[in-house]
Order: sequence, then structure tokens, then C-alpha cells
Amino acid sequence: MAFRVGCTQPQSYPEHTRCQPRRDFLVYHAMAIGLRNLSFLLLPGRCVLCELPTLRSADLCLTCEQAMADRQSRCQCCALPLPAPGWCGECQRDTPPFTRTITGCDYRDPARTLVLRLKHQRDLAAGRALAQLLYHHITPNYVGDNLPDGLVAVPQHWRRTLARGFNQARELANHLGTELGIPVIDNSRRLRHHPSQQGQNRQARLRNIKGSFDVRKTLDRRHVAIVDDVMTTGSTVRALALSLQEAGADRVDVWCVARTALEK
Repeated sequence: MAFRVGCTQPQSYPEHTRCQPRRDFLVYHAMAIGLRNLSFLLLPGRCVLCELPTLRSADLCLTCEQAMADRQSRCQCCALPLPAPGWCGECQRDTPPFTRTITGCDYRDPARTLVLRLKHQRDLAAGRALAQLLYHHITPNYVGDNLPDGLVAVPQHWRRTLARGFNQARELANHLGTELGIPVIDNSRRLRHHPSQQGQNRQARLRNIKGSFDVRKTLDRRHVAIVDDVMTTGSTVRALALSLQEAGADRVDVWCVARTALEK
């Protein structure tokens, strides 16, 4: 089944065929934003980082948001920090199976603090703030109806989901799907359970992740975006992008909250 842009909320594949047209979503979205702004005026919130009161209709105060602002030149394909815009040497030598990567910031404090709070403490307010940060970098990079047709959260093995209680990538994808009117597609799973790859170099990560994903439904030449919290070597999104292409995806983008420097 084909899926459509314009859902009123993220939906699992294939139920998205029941989505309302994009025009209806835009009306709903405008009303939701208005109500959210009104709620912040009547009941001021607190910044999830500094905990100071804020009247902004966001979970970050302006000072903390500016501290997380991305001022890096990046690789146009994998978003690796570079001295000047262009393609990094790794992407030139071994072109990734994805078209572009959009990231919100470098993986350093204060963004790192929020990512760890989301991942290990299930701090959903931190997740919402990170999704808002990434959203502001996504929208300028797409023109008109060029947004992806669907979002694919990087899947976790069921053991990790059981231990952690949720998938932080899916949490981010849900927020972005709601804001952008794009369905979240449940068509992939992780076949193997790996211990944490923190501290492993790029080659070790590539060996560990190879053949780890299974995409169960055809994507029928669709444009999809992979959503994840942190991109380090790119091994995970490379493997998932290949599986999505094998399932028929015509184009794969990557959206990640934070990007680290390349590990050798």
C-alpha cells in the first residue's frame, strides 16, 4: 500500500491510508500551535535545561537554545563537522546509501545532557526539546512538497526495548511526524542484539551492525527519512538505509539530533 503525506498524527504502516488530507492537517496544526502558545502565556513553563521560567512556546529558553545553536560547516552527505562545506573524504571514497544528513547540533553539552536524559532516564520533555531543535533545521532544507513520504525510527532489538521501556528514536520520530504531517512507518526490525557500541571505532561498528536490520514491507519507490538521536560513525544508518533501499525506497535521508566527530 502507498502512504501519503498529510497525516494529522504519526501512524503505523499501513493504517496511514486513513489519514486526512494535508489541508486538514494544516488547519489542525495551526489550532494546536495557537492553543500551545496560549497555554504558555497562561501557565509559563520552565526550560528543561536551566529550569528558569520561560514564556516561549518551546521547552528551551532562548539562552539555552542559542547555546545549542549549530554553527558548524558540515559534510553535505553525512553532516560530519568540516572546516568548510562540501563532502568529507570518507563520503567521497565510499558514497553512503543515503542522500543527505540533517542534524541539529554537535554531540556535546548541553545537547549531550538532554540526549542522555532522554535515553537513560526516559525524560520525555528532553526528547520534545531535542525534536524541536531538529525540526528548526529540517524545515529550511526542504522546498514545497519535497519532504519525505515517511519517517523510519532506527529500531531497537526487543531486548533493549524491554530493558529501556521505550525507543528514543521512535519518540523523536513521533514528535517530528506530528509537526510535519508525515507518517511514522513501522516496517523494520533489528535482528540481532548488540552490546552498547560506545567506545568502539568505526570499523568495529561496521562489522557489528552488518546485516542487523530487516525491512518487512515494500516501500514502493518512496522517499523516507531515518530518525535517530546521535550519529557517530554512520554505521547504523548505513546498514538501515541499505535495507530500506532493498525494500524499494527511492531515496533515503537521515535526520539525527546530534552528530559527533568521526572516529578512526
